[in-house]
Amino acid sequence: MLVRQVMIKKPLCCGESLNVAAAAEVLRVDGAGALPVIDLKGMVSGILTGHDIILAAGRQNKRLSEMTATEIMTRNPWMCRADDDVHTALRTMRLRKVWQLPVVNAAGELEGLLRATDVVIHARNDDGSRPDLSYADAMNTLKSIYEREPELEAILQ
Repeated sequence: MLVRQVMIKKPLCCGESLNVAAAAEVLRVDGAGALPVIDLKGMVSGILTGHDIILAAGRQNKRLSEMTATEIMTRNPWMCRADDDVHTALRTMRLRKVWQLPVVNAAGELEGLLRATDVVIHARNDDGSRPDLSYADAMNTLKSIYEREPELEAILQ
C-alpha cells in the first residue's frame, strides 16, 4: 500500500508569517494536530503542532498572536513521498516518534499529510492473508510513538 492511499490530500497548511494564535485556531477547527508550514516558494519549511504551541506558550513571554509560525515550528521535519510504501513511512514515525509526516513531491512541495490516525482508520484485520496495512502495523507504530525512552523512565522513577 502506498502513502497516497492513506494520506490526507490537500491538507490545511500555513505560511511562515502566520501568527501562532491564528494557527492554533486552524488546528482547533481542523482537528489535524499539525500544520505543515510553507515558505514563499511553496516548499515545506517546517511543521507546527499543538505541542509546539504549548511549549512556546510556556517558554516565551509573548502572546501567541505576537509569535509567528516560523519562530516556533519544528524545522526540517521528517517527511515522506506519496509513492513511498506506507510501511516505510510507519518506520519513520516509529523511529522518530512523530504522529504525522508531511508528504512532499521531489521539489519539496506539499502534496499531503500522513497522520497516525489515518493509518489506524485504513488498517484491516489479518484473516489468514496479510493485508497491505494491518491493525498490528498501526498498533506497533502507535506503541512506539507512545513509549518513553529508557533514560526518561529512569528519571521519572
